[in-house]
Amino acid sequence: DHIFYGYKGDIQSDTVLSLKEGTLTIADYALENTYGITEIQLPDGLTTIGSFVAFGSKDLEKVNIPASVTDISEFAFVGCDTLKEINVDPKNPNYSSVDGVLFNKDRTKLIHCPNRDFESYIIPNTVKEVEKFAFSNSNLSEVKVYNDDVVFDDCAVGINMKAFYFSDNSYKAEVKYVGFEDGITSVGNNIFNGFGNIETITWGNAIEKIGVNSFKDCNKITSIEL
Repeated sequence: DHIFYGYKGDIQSDTVLSLKEGTLTIADYALENTYGITEIQLPDGLTTIGSFVAFGSKDLEKVNIPASVTDISEFAFVGCDTLKEINVDPKNPNYSSVDGVLFNKDRTKLIHCPNRDFESYIIPNTVKEVEKFAFSNSNLSEVKVYNDDVVFDDCAVGINMKAFYFSDNSYKAEVKYVGFEDGITSVGNNIFNGFGNIETITWGNAIEKIGVNSFKDCNKITSIEL
């Protein structure tokens, strides 16, 4: 059926997994909770990558996407904390990558930023939309946004909020929901200062400290959920 459902058998450490030619689809959760696989080589002809394909994978660092891929499902790489780079063949007509970060072809949509080695990331000015959970596995110390027109989908910046800093120039960004995952104990100063479109905040189970002016001038907040 040309679908890769998962890897059977023992996996050695530092394994580069090359899917066989003729594979058209990677199923949802195909490499869930795997150990040893550090890189995936996808075959020419592959068209579809499912959701949560490497959720909980313990060693995966690199995914190489061929030109033939036409559909990367929502949340495809969410939950893979070890992933450091997603590389797309420049000939792919639908997707692109820059420094290991996944975008659509014209880079108007930031799809996923893996756990890169750099500490700071500037969202390109071409980006108009940041997808859900785009930064969910990033341990960046700061993310800067200089494009006033960028729209953040639900939870795009909410899953690991301790990693984010937004420049003063980004106050018009249309963030409406902010969520903090369980385990986060503190929120930095001025993290959403001036984000006037925030309506709902959801706190995790461990929040102890909220920084100075974290939600200053967030005048549309109507719901705070614990």
